[in-house]
Amino acid sequence: MKKNPSTDNVENVLSEINTLLSALDTQVHKSELPERVVQALETTKARLVEISADVKNKAQQLAQSTDSYVRGRPWQAVGTAAAAGLLIGVLSARR
Repeated sequence: MKKNPSTDNVENVLSEINTLLSALDTQVHKSELPERVVQALETTKARLVEISADVKNKAQQLAQSTDSYVRGRPWQAVGTAAAAGLLIGVLSARR
């Protein structure tokens, strides 16, 4: 399954947060840092993990429902795809 660009972005942010937290742990004692900054980063990290999981689940559900629809109505799906292709072709030809 192809990765979603937004999932990559979330993973990049999580990686940066992990790197920052690791750097803070090794370079500065936590007692010297404002506790709210560390807590905010950890809260943000946890929330991004939740959002990433939600987005992944919803994308999988959408893919499954689309697959079920297409398998149940193959000719209707072909007609819809052809109409969408025609519309895109007409719109791109106008430019």
